[in-house]
Amino acid sequence: MSVDTRFYTMNGLTVGQSYYVKIQATNSAGDGTDTKPDPQLATPQEQVPGKVFNMTAATGTSSGDVYVEWVRPVVPYHGFPCHGNYDYPYDCPTPDDGGTPITFYTVQYSTNSTFPYDITASQTVMGPTTTQVTLSSLNPGALYYVRINATNTKGSGPWCANTGKLCNENPVMAVAGA
Repeated sequence: MSVDTRFYTMNGLTVGQSYYVKIQATNSAGDGTDTKPDPQLATPQEQVPGKVFNMTAATGTSSGDVYVEWVRPVVPYHGFPCHGNYDYPYDCPTPDDGGTPITFYTVQYSTNSTFPYDITASQTVMGPTTTQVTLSSLNPGALYYVRINATNTKGSGPWCANTGKLCNENPVMAVAGA
């Protein structure tokens, strides 16, 4: 583990079994004093997926199309990277975010960045490995905002509507092909 690592995910734990952990640093001078986290006891449970990230949208090649691409969740729903740190989160041990496979993604698009109910449309993208979609039959030349969430058997994770590793930069938008 690197000195920059602030998070670590333990693999192979049993859902519903309680575990105690402690953390201890080691260097050439020896072992440091162990630290116990708060809470000291944790019981792994399946959860909804985290946010997708690195989402982009671009004008499609055909009239009325917007091309959308994303990366499956890397930071779980609880908000802590599996490994690494917030600036450089490392991928979780398996592609099954939340402890159960992602079954589909919901892609929503709207001409309004607040995604009001009356002008927001959705498209479902099936499967945990599909990470792109072309939105078709949109108003050519119109600007569309896009957001995505992932769903597994526990429910739907939070929406990602921004660019960036942690879905925290600029709104994702594109003009539909003319």
